[in-house]
Amino acid sequence: MPSNPATRRKRRIILIVILVILTPIAYAVYSVAYTLNGIPDAYAKWDTATLLIEYMEKHDGHWPTGWDDLNETYTTIRNISHGGMRGSHTFDELKSRIGIDWHADPTALANAPGGGNKPPFRVVWALSGNTTVWSSSEPNELVWYYLREKRNPPQK
Repeated sequence: MPSNPATRRKRRIILIVILVILTPIAYAVYSVAYTLNGIPDAYAKWDTATLLIEYMEKHDGHWPTGWDDLNETYTTIRNISHGGMRGSHTFDELKSRIGIDWHADPTALANAPGGGNKPPFRVVWALSGNTTVWSSSEPNELVWYYLREKRNPPQK
């Protein structure tokens, strides 16, 4: 039985109204879920940047060659009362969540021409691909600021 044009039109209108209502709701749910799933990664990225900076501070500016190099630094920071670690990740959890460019050259990173206040490199990232970060704690920015400060300390 052929459908009535008026009925088809009503169905289309109902479908459009449903889509107009559900699309923003679906996007909001997705955004909240993405952010909530990204919070552990955000802490892990921040803590990894802290580990890298502390490692370079204690090793004459050298970049670590692998996670094994950071293990002692992790233990030291974790044992400090009110230490620099923000998250509650174990060392193995950091390793499973975070990627690091182990071949990075701190001198090249410090001298890399940047576009404004954003670092022109990516040496720390979440393996999940999630880009959620805490305000003022994007790991590559933290590393870049540290390297630029060490290379060009403020004049007194």
